[in-house]
Amino acid sequence: MRQWLQFDAYRLDAAACALFRDQEPVPLTPKAIELLRVLVQAGGSVVTKEVLLEEVWPGTFVEESSITRNISELRSALGKRENGTPYIETFPKRGYRLSAPVQQVPETTRSNAPAGKKMLAVLPFRILGTDLGDNYFGLRFADALITRLATAKLVGVRSTGTISQYQQSGNGSPTASMDLDVDYILDGSVQQFGEKVRITVQLIDAKSAKPVWGETFDKEFRDVLAVQHSLAEELAGALTMFVSAEDRKLLSRRYTENSEAYQLYLRGRFHWSQRSEKGLREAIQWFRKALKLDSEYALAYSGLAACYAMLPMLASGRAKQFMPKARTAAVTALDLDESLVEAHTALAFVKWHYDWNWRRAEREFKIALEFQPDQATIHQWYALLLVEMGRFAEGISEAKKAQALDPGSASIRANFATVLYLAGRYQESVDAAQESLTLHPESLRAHLMIGASLEQMDKLDEAVGFFGKACRLSRDSPHSLGWLGHAYGVAGCVAEATSILKNLRGRRPRHYFFEEALVALGLGKVPEALESLERACEERQFAIVLLGADPRFGSLRSRPEFRPILSRIGLAS
Repeated sequence: MRQWLQFDAYRLDAAACALFRDQEPVPLTPKAIELLRVLVQAGGSVVTKEVLLEEVWPGTFVEESSITRNISELRSALGKRENGTPYIETFPKRGYRLSAPVQQVPETTRSNAPAGKKMLAVLPFRILGTDLGDNYFGLRFADALITRLATAKLVGVRSTGTISQYQQSGNGSPTASMDLDVDYILDGSVQQFGEKVRITVQLIDAKSAKPVWGETFDKEFRDVLAVQHSLAEELAGALTMFVSAEDRKLLSRRYTENSEAYQLYLRGRFHWSQRSEKGLREAIQWFRKALKLDSEYALAYSGLAACYAMLPMLASGRAKQFMPKARTAAVTALDLDESLVEAHTALAFVKWHYDWNWRRAEREFKIALEFQPDQATIHQWYALLLVEMGRFAEGISEAKKAQALDPGSASIRANFATVLYLAGRYQESVDAAQESLTLHPESLRAHLMIGASLEQMDKLDEAVGFFGKACRLSRDSPHSLGWLGHAYGVAGCVAEATSILKNLRGRRPRHYFFEEALVALGLGKVPEALESLERACEERQFAIVLLGADPRFGSLRSRPEFRPILSRIGLAS
């Protein structure tokens, strides 16, 4: 049984980095608790400043003022003993000692278990100076920390957009007026001095805007991985008031010991966050380089899986080219660490859009949400899966959760419009897409959804107008042309629809069969549409999953020739 160290009414759980007075936790920073641990374990002996620096700040250069500040914090929290003497005594030019006698007591109850999950917003780390060049390091350092927190399920973690979204107080800290529904904010900065890097971070109470913990790390730039590990461990201690000891240990997990591999991974995360074909392809190269240095780097495999899973939606390449690679990378990542949210999400995409194993895809999304229940993007994707399965009420509920978690996201509002469209709520879909356009006037998805909903409302001229704008925004992508061609056909503009169909069939390589089917269906050419859908299934096109819910295919669902296609993709009832 684990032993606690007790002095008077205080009990120190050194393993969990937690101090209690009777059964109540004492709010102390992790460094203060570490310093107290050294004094308690000294058994009444004087501990020199040199020993404290070596024990509490090993391998890090700090000023003696750090000791003074933490001693002051301890004295303020502990108060005085019954005889009026302070618990922490100072011996000038020698050091400090704990004045109370200490005894070991067995652990009894888990009084440090969290009463409820707290919400933490992690801001992108600000870059100070110009030595670091672009801001990939600050953004991805925060992203990597979010991954750790989500994996350990320590708190409800919410990433934010850019640092410019938030007001800053005079001391550079986020102000309490930020529109973030969180309990704590993690704010940090990064600055390079030659071969060294300094990372300063503070945990801020969102309601009072007052820091509750802060730390500065000075390391060699090539050893930035050690900084990230140190920060993760320190942050776990700072969260001690609402995080269990078991969970804090998870945060200390090391995915790689290779600092160069870690920096390559950070670069990959930076390019992945751009969510473009170019960005994803760049990210793949960085993740691969990281894996050459560490072939068991689970996070790099997870990043690869996410890139490959998204490419069929954003790139001109075929799903058969990317999805098997996404599956392999995701399975490898989960073999190394089954708690990786990103890998579960990537595997869900593979099961959903490639294997058409809808139940397994739902299971992977649910697992991801167990680890990261406050991730708006996962709720958004899960919502789309549900409505495509015909579970409209559940899908709308998930989409509302996503929007509530990230109300400022134009993408999430546009996807909410998609959910409403597939559920047959066309005017609401138009309204949601219009809200998306107020946030991002050039949102391709919003224009497509307004056009599709207007088409179902028989407002064909207006629909064609929005589809035309979508084509201009996407530079006549096959996806946008297919939606426009279908609307032209329904509107009786045969020449225009036929021209688009010819355009799609003339592209090389020819693999835009879903879009061809849409246009042929708009023209009333049902046999041609069915033939193209068969070929779209063979190609495993990304959009084929829409067949069960998209109202444009409603006229086919009573035809016996259509049933085998729905069965093939797992949507036949």
